[in-house]
Amino acid sequence: MDPTANPSPSYRLDPSMLRMLNRLPKEMVEGFSEQELLALYRAMPRSGKHAVDLRFSIPFLPKRLYVVFLMGQDKRSGKARPEQQKPWTPATTAFAMVLGIATVITVYSVTYRVMQAQSRTNIPAEAATSHPTALPWIEKQSDCKGQTRQWKDGLCFEGDHDPTF
Repeated sequence: MDPTANPSPSYRLDPSMLRMLNRLPKEMVEGFSEQELLALYRAMPRSGKHAVDLRFSIPFLPKRLYVVFLMGQDKRSGKARPEQQKPWTPATTAFAMVLGIATVITVYSVTYRVMQAQSRTNIPAEAATSHPTALPWIEKQSDCKGQTRQWKDGLCFEGDHDPTF
């Protein structure tokens, strides 16, 4: 319904009008004439109906972001229409390139850090310490030489073995 066509008192029930009037001092609102209230109502911006109207909030660090996605018929006129503007100026092209490169670097570095963190945390605590390990290719006690090697039960053991090797 066009608010300028039929100036009925139903504009007082409009949610946008009520929100605006509630933000004003009560004495001021009571002092408005019907003509002034109607003029305010007609001057208020209207978003109209949209085919798609998604509104939600998401947590972002310590705060929340409010996201709005609207889609509908383009009723703008003049310079506001995108086809009246140049879509790709050198500045927008440079910005898009920098944004793309920054996105690739960010995704790569985050993925790399996550992979590194997972590879460190997948080792059980008991496996992260060194354990003696038999070296089957050493068959003689005389060949079992080294600071951390020792001969036991006919086998050469390496005392400083990394279990992730």
